[in-house]
Amino acid sequence: MTHGSQQMNLFNAKYNDYCYLPLLVFEGISGKLITAILRPGKTPTGKENAAILKRIIGLLRKKWPKTHLLVRGDSHFSQPELMRVVQDDPHSDYVLGIRSRSQDSLAP
Repeated sequence: MTHGSQQMNLFNAKYNDYCYLPLLVFEGISGKLITAILRPGKTPTGKENAAILKRIIGLLRKKWPKTHLLVRGDSHFSQPELMRVVQDDPHSDYVLGIRSRSQDSLAP
């Protein structure tokens, strides 16, 4: 939750409040934080998520060009644009959650 008129402080219906939705990226074996990105409180589009992931993969590839990357994310990231970014990298795969229709009707 945020207070006042801070930049990128947007209303999110899921949380019924104004907030940020930061994106935290971790290395899977050690659990170390790779990066944290402050994002507006709205649900990001596939294009926005894909742009972030493309930049992260590009930076990782400069140091580790052939290391296998496994991108894991919840259903929030099950977007065709993001999947294409991973599929375009020959040494990457993804595991993403899929939201069930029954979850749409559940109250928070």
